Amino acid sequence: FFYSALISVGPFIMCVIMIVSIQLMLNFMDIPLKERELFIATVIYSFIFAQIFTSGFTMLITRFISDMLYSKRLDHILPSLYGIISIVAVIAAIPAIIFLWKSPLSIDIKIVSYLLFMELVIVYLIMVYLAALRDYIRIVKSFICGVTITIILAFILIKYTDINVVFGMLLSMDIGFLLIISLL
Repeated sequence: FFYSALISVGPFIMCVIMIVSIQLMLNFMDIPLKERELFIATVIYSFIFAQIFTSGFTMLITRFISDMLYSKRLDHILPSLYGIISIVAVIAAIPAIIFLWKSPLSIDIKIVSYLLFMELVIVYLIMVYLAALRDYIRIVKSFICGVTITIILAFILIKYTDINVVFGMLLSMDIGFLLIISLL
């Protein structure tokens, strides 16, 4: 029970800590409100829509994995992960590209926003598989590493570079979630 609660709430809490830490850094370093709002709006949209696009598939995935585990056909599980990621990535990419195409953001912000959204889609799908296989510790360790790297990189990019703040914060989150995906 403890592990299932940890897997449900742990990554969410770590993501909240990551976002709040970045927000506090942005406030502390007197970054203009408009840039802070753009950052948080982009992150919120990415999280919400990634959850929306994956939610229906997660119900199917969970049922499929439990059937494969019950029938001892474990060799079907990993290929189904690759298949579902391919399907959902294409389905989610189309509205994301249309949405970002019409937005007045600069191209660099559009690219890192798109990457964040797609990474979150992949993370949500992989987490369903690992949770079904009860590999809870792997999920928590991956999130701890990714969140830590994101916060450190965000600090470095704010403090020691002249790149656009919103771009830098989204880039640091992209790198952090890429690390999470690679560790999952």
